[in-house]
Amino acid sequence: MHENIKYTVALDKNTKALSDRSLLGKNTKGPKDEKADWQCIYGGKAYGTEFFVYAKFLGSPEGDAFRLKKIQLYLQNYSGPVSMGFTGFMNFESFTMSDDDPDIDERNPNYKKKYSLEFGVRGMNMENNFDCQDVDILLLDNDIMMAEPIFSPIDEKFTRIFQEEKHKADYVDELFMVRVGEDIVISPEGRSRLQRLYNYGYETSYNDKIAEVLEDAVNNELNIPDQKSVEDKNIKWPCRPINTKFRIIS
Repeated sequence: MHENIKYTVALDKNTKALSDRSLLGKNTKGPKDEKADWQCIYGGKAYGTEFFVYAKFLGSPEGDAFRLKKIQLYLQNYSGPVSMGFTGFMNFESFTMSDDDPDIDERNPNYKKKYSLEFGVRGMNMENNFDCQDVDILLLDNDIMMAEPIFSPIDEKFTRIFQEEKHKADYVDELFMVRVGEDIVISPEGRSRLQRLYNYGYETSYNDKIAEVLEDAVNNELNIPDQKSVEDKNIKWPCRPINTKFRIIS
């Protein structure tokens, strides 16, 4: 059933871009059409915090399609102890669905295009709740998009994740680390997440440190599982609220 449950995002030429991120502040005054019209594309939980990501897809109609020119994202924390925020990484690209993809629709049997929107997220990063990227993509009515966060480690001044004395950490980053008695180590899931960050190459501030962690894992013959298989828990099509259907407003 989960493949039939999706967010619906309207592609509307009248949607106005947010011109100043300060308008996102509490009780701020500004043009309503800039502050409003955010559409939900993702809901998730990390570090005990429930957060949602909302988007504005900005562009204009082009024939029966919609020319997407800009994506703006807003992250809202709703409950929990750790405030989430964006890292500045965003990747929007298309791919072809496999024949057994649950989003294949017999009403459109020859259409197998799908989009992936990945965005970087980090805990203890409250000040960065807005992100924006220019694009140039032609979307069709009923196109499908999957939205997914790419997690980065919490600041190492709290976790000591890249230091030898991890056991002195004030906070154990549960997405990357695990406490084992008196020791604190990077978990297999953490190494796979670091591998994914390294492959993208966008965390330039500590890419060398990530490389050292991955090299140590190889030297010690530690298995680095594929992060997709880790997060999916061996379920090929996991049930997660990440799918969106685009509808063009004429």
